[in-house]
Amino acid sequence: MHRKWWWLGVLIGLAPFVSGAAAPAVAPSSVPQPQPQSQSQSLIAVPVANASVLGTPADLPLVSAVAGESTDRVPGTTPPDAASNDVRASWVRPAPLVDNPFAVPVGAWLGGDIPRIYPLPDGRQVWWLNDSFVPVDGQPAVDQFDLVRNIVFVRGLDGSLDTRVGDRAGVPWDFLAHPDPDHFHRFFWPLGGEVDGPLLKVFIAEMECSDPQWGVCARPVTTWLATYSWADMQLVDLQPAANPGVRPVYGFSVVSDTDWSYLFGAGAEYNTPHIPGGSDQTYVARVPRGKLEQAPEYWDGRGWNPDPGTAVSLIQRGYADFRMSVIPWKGHYLGVAKEDEFVGPATFVMSAPAPQGPWTGIAVIPMPTNPGEPDLVTYDAEPYPEPIDGKLAIVYSANSTTEKRVFADPSVYRPVLLMTDIE
Repeated sequence: MHRKWWWLGVLIGLAPFVSGAAAPAVAPSSVPQPQPQSQSQSLIAVPVANASVLGTPADLPLVSAVAGESTDRVPGTTPPDAASNDVRASWVRPAPLVDNPFAVPVGAWLGGDIPRIYPLPDGRQVWWLNDSFVPVDGQPAVDQFDLVRNIVFVRGLDGSLDTRVGDRAGVPWDFLAHPDPDHFHRFFWPLGGEVDGPLLKVFIAEMECSDPQWGVCARPVTTWLATYSWADMQLVDLQPAANPGVRPVYGFSVVSDTDWSYLFGAGAEYNTPHIPGGSDQTYVARVPRGKLEQAPEYWDGRGWNPDPGTAVSLIQRGYADFRMSVIPWKGHYLGVAKEDEFVGPATFVMSAPAPQGPWTGIAVIPMPTNPGEPDLVTYDAEPYPEPIDGKLAIVYSANSTTEKRVFADPSVYRPVLLMTDIE
């Protein structure tokens, strides 16, 4: 077994024995798994009525690590009516998402994970995925090294997908390539981003594996800012982000109102709850809208402070992971996180009147399960950036702990689109 999956097996096996969990640990056999996907069932409907509904923000306790807060509005936060300023209100609406565009192979792409979705003003969307199988001959991969570390798909107004991938001596390569010659010791993974005029600015985590493996070995070493002309997705600039070594990794998720862009900070790796800014915590900073290259101010629990050392976590939960991604939503903000990633049984939906909180839970959605296939895991749940029929959709990743299964059947290693009835 490859080391990545050995470590996943360790995580799953240790789940019941880890102390301090915010939710009950589950045994390996009861870890919920994604149902097998077919082209005719590419959308999974999960009504909140069939999930675990916690209530509304008004009647739930504050989830926060800041001492002395209450459910009253925190000084310095944006009033709820101001949060309704949608900077994308004048943009062209994207093509309706009526099915999961990655339920089947897309050209030479056979499988991959963790799509980051960036809406564009002309109605197109950039879907930027992590580790993906794109073999030259279109055949299933033979091992974990037959992949690219990141790949882009531009979704058109008709819903079609235009693949953008790098090239190295005639072989598919990373869309944003690291100088590392084999792209396994060091590589780039995309994070949150924002449009600023003609430019799409995306935070990039530079990841490192001292002993090259796939995924779990990776840790962030610095944060970069990649700038593209969104009209053609040509790279304009790649520079270290402001305060690039700060933990957590700010820009894990990015949202904007009319004045500010908010950079949510989270662990870019998994299973690091033991460190400040680790994978079970969410922070936030801000810069003037669209100016992601500027040094941010960090939320210190009372106001915005240029010193990253004063930052406080907005949320801390789970025994290993709670890496929240945020979108503006009908006058407030929604955050989505898969608690404890590979071993967690549920995805949480959080709500706040302002990026800095207070954040409260509104739903816990059990992940689709298939008891007959305990090797399947789910992770990295994110909110789709647009309502679908007025309701929240969630995109998450699926995989198998049996690496030979992934290579033989890459369909188990594809993003899943999950529908809810959260309005």
